[in-house]
Amino acid sequence: MRYRKLGETELEVSEVGFGLWTLAAPWWKPPGEADALALLQKAYDLGINYFDAAPAYGQGRGEELLGKAFSGNREMVLLATKVGYEDTGARRWDADFVRTSLQASLERLQTDFVDLLWVHHPPLEALKDDGLFATLDALRDEGKVRFHGVCLGPATGHYEAGMHAIKKRFVSCVEHACNVLEQEPGRLLFTASLEGNTGNLIREIHASGPLEGAYEPTLAFEEAEAAKPRRPEFLRWAEAAARNLRWIHEGRDMTLAQAAIKFGLAEETVAGVLPNIRTEAQLQEFAEAPDKADFTQQHLAAIAEQFRRAFDAPKG
Repeated sequence: MRYRKLGETELEVSEVGFGLWTLAAPWWKPPGEADALALLQKAYDLGINYFDAAPAYGQGRGEELLGKAFSGNREMVLLATKVGYEDTGARRWDADFVRTSLQASLERLQTDFVDLLWVHHPPLEALKDDGLFATLDALRDEGKVRFHGVCLGPATGHYEAGMHAIKKRFVSCVEHACNVLEQEPGRLLFTASLEGNTGNLIREIHASGPLEGAYEPTLAFEEAEAAKPRRPEFLRWAEAAARNLRWIHEGRDMTLAQAAIKFGLAEETVAGVLPNIRTEAQLQEFAEAPDKADFTQQHLAAIAEQFRRAFDAPKG
């Protein structure tokens, strides 16, 4: 495993991180507690140090799993959680809710601070709320949060919110969905991130499954936190596009899933990726990706040209 500094924070995150949605959110058909804890321990053994949870994942189940897994060696891992969603699914950003939500998360995590607190899927009006960011800064000053950032979503997109967070709020880091098949607006956010040294963590690196090489259509979601399935026409196009991308991994001693991860890590502002990890076999495969050969500039130029042509895959 290799590690990168996340923007202007002091966090050195593993290039492959672990998002707890697959172990906690009910629509992911999560494993039992013993298997989930074993998978987290295996991830740690493989060098993964960044674990990303949220109260919205199984009503805090992901946080509870992290508390049980790492309360004995808290200083060896980086724990992130989020604020913004009530149990009902409604979103709130007021100071009382943010503080109450974080305190409940800390109790589930069995810690008195988080390394990173994300604002979870904020609309543009939330990002314009000075009171929200004053609360986040206060929590940092109180030692309950080391750093805070903005998690865009739930699906790809959210260009306006992302640009406001980076250019107006000068956030230290953003998390968003981006992959070789769905590069916009991620690429624009990466360019903006260069100006202020904003760090990026990206999820949906396998486009909900087609870039894994093999996937279960029943688990092909809009993204890891949303229960709405991908549209069938997108999946048909994505599978065809993936077939036209075989050259990025065949003969290069890597799988398609590993090549997709390497593509994300080719972006200099990206500190790490958060693939959807459901099994030990996936965990092993994804964790080995950083050690595979980097893409050359010629490779990346060829991928960019294929993206411009929609990978020569028929739509619909």
